[in-house]
Amino acid sequence: MLETPSVLALVHYVPPKGLRVIRPRHALMLHDYLRGVSRVDIALKYQVGVQTVTNLVNDPNVKYLIAASVEHSLTDLDTLLPKAVDTVRDILDSGTRRERLAAADKVFKIKNLYKNEDSGSETAEDVMRRIVASFPGATFNGPTVVQLGQGRD
Repeated sequence: MLETPSVLALVHYVPPKGLRVIRPRHALMLHDYLRGVSRVDIALKYQVGVQTVTNLVNDPNVKYLIAASVEHSLTDLDTLLPKAVDTVRDILDSGTRRERLAAADKVFKIKNLYKNEDSGSETAEDVMRRIVASFPGATFNGPTVVQLGQGRD
């Protein structure tokens, strides 16, 4: 004989917290959220309330999926790092003067080789002066020529 819950048991039944099933619609909303779309824009796109999107994003099971997605993205970035280094190397080897200067500046910034970090728009000359100021013995010979140390060409 099949047992059915009593009415009293149904009235007091509280479902466990969290989504039990992530529906295709939820997946699309999360896809947009992970791409940086605001909660308001997601709510408008899927014609739901902002609180619905917030509840979805704050759901414990969804938080786990978001964390796994972020971890996967960080791993992807780690695997792309050698390609990025190769790209900078290619630019330093064969780019225009402006491209080579910009690539060198990025490398110096990443390696934290500048004494002071200036912000705002800079000209190529500003970058070169900053490089010279950060390295004792460097001289500034023209708009894009830096000589490091004594007797170097």
